[in-house]
This record gives sequence, structure tokens and C-alpha cells, in this order.
Amino acid sequence: VATTVPKEKWLVVNVNVSPSTITICHDNENNEQIFECRIRYLSFMGAGMDPKCFGIIIHCADNTFKCHVFQCEPSCAQLCKTIEAACKLRYQKCIDAHPQAAKQIEQTKVNYLTLISI
Repeated sequence: VATTVPKEKWLVVNVNVSPSTITICHDNENNEQIFECRIRYLSFMGAGMDPKCFGIIIHCADNTFKCHVFQCEPSCAQLCKTIEAACKLRYQKCIDAHPQAAKQIEQTKVNYLTLISI
């Protein structure tokens, strides 16, 4: 995407990350919202070979996927860490809300590890 979309069409944005939501807004005095998604619908995130490039893929309600690519200055490291922390917090909330399911997942992991070591 970064090589196929001309730089003059790129938008300058602010990315706001909360424990439950990623919000992308125009970087202007109105700070108009462009896009918002819940952390739970984040399917993939990754940094590119260029340390300034970062992307996310969101699973949408209509069963499609949207990709957003960002060029961060000076690097995408802080954005990656912030979204990672939000994902971990979201995962922990799910585990806390469903302790029985978490116990079953842990037991499944133990069973697989036992099979691997036999």
C-alpha cells in the first residue's frame, strides 16, 4: 500500500488507542474522526521492514476486512507497544469474564504439550 498510493494522497492523522478502541482522526483543529474499531475486531497488526511502517487489519461487521497502513515518525515502535498492551488487556478481560473457558484452554495446552513430549 505504501508504494502504490502516492504520498500526496496520504493523510496526516492521529491514532488514539484506549483499552477497548482504536480511533483514527484527522490531524486538524476539528480532529474529525475517520475510523474507529474495537480492539476485539483487530485481526492482525504488524510492523514492516521499514521501522516507520505499521499496519492493522480489522474484521468488519459485514464479514470483510479493512487494512490501515501508517507511517510513523520517528518509528512505529511506540504505536506497536501501545496497541499490543491494549490487546493484552482485552485478552485478560476475556479470561477474567470466562474463567471456566480459560481453564479448559490451559488444560488443552497441557494435553498438547504432553503429546509432543511423548
